[in-house]
Amino acid sequence: MRPNIVTEAGLPTRVSQWWEGIPFLTSAIVIICGVIYLVCLLTGYDSFEEICFWPLAVIHKFQVYRIYTSVIFHGSLLHVMFNMLALVPLGSELERLMGSVRLLYIMILLAISNAFLHLLIAFLVAHNPFHPSQYLMNECAIGFSGILFSLIVIETSLSGAQSRSIFGLFNVPAKWYPWILLVIFQVLMSNVSLLGHLCGILSGFAC
Repeated sequence: MRPNIVTEAGLPTRVSQWWEGIPFLTSAIVIICGVIYLVCLLTGYDSFEEICFWPLAVIHKFQVYRIYTSVIFHGSLLHVMFNMLALVPLGSELERLMGSVRLLYIMILLAISNAFLHLLIAFLVAHNPFHPSQYLMNECAIGFSGILFSLIVIETSLSGAQSRSIFGLFNVPAKWYPWILLVIFQVLMSNVSLLGHLCGILSGFAC
């Protein structure tokens, strides 16, 4: 009598099954951002000041295209990988709840509201009567993380969870979850846009 031989699926099979389980819109965003980064890498394109969210250029030159180009471009391989790996579970969950069309509509609105809040805060800081500073007006923000922070707020609200895990290390009250992530990323990672992430959280609550 021959024994039953049980084999585990190989890595390519498991990756294929994982990818097939990702809804359409979420996988489309991952592909778009990944292809854009790959094209930039192969062509040597690194003039991100042309496409980043630069408040001074948006206000003075009316370069409103930056609202969306800044979202789909990323500055490094680690940057795009981290954002897309964060998007997959988050976007998949929301897309299953809302549907692809509604989630796309919300993401478009989030990009606009994030940009509006970003411009408003940068302008107020630059023209306040106490200590005016042009720093935020000249900040060049790039990447999908602003929208990710908005989606974190929305998904946390829709889930009804009372607590959330921080990287599997400890739990925090759900209402503090996005704020604690904001502080952690700001402390642990260099050259990240505090204002971009903050505006993402504020837009998420508004939504």
